[in-house]
Amino acid sequence: MPHHKINDPDFLKDPTAILAHMRAEGALVRIKLPIIGLCWSTTTDAAARDILKDDAHFARNPANAGGPRYRTVLLVLTPLYASLDPQHSWL
Repeated sequence: MPHHKINDPDFLKDPTAILAHMRAEGALVRIKLPIIGLCWSTTTDAAARDILKDDAHFARNPANAGGPRYRTVLLVLTPLYASLDPQHSWL
């Protein structure tokens, strides 16, 4: 299954075209994160909200989440999310 590499030099140089391609693929796309590996990512706010509300597929309590990998993702992504402006205008 094809996926997008978030740490690809072309993506880091100018993510606009790749993000547009990801959005054109649909609301849920496959990406590859450094250290973590392959995972799914949403491309729309509505899709993200739907996933976050889905108790069958999303653990709200960290104790119910996927173990050490979850904690690694949390450590890596928390500073990133904290640095984003509220409207994600850079996307």
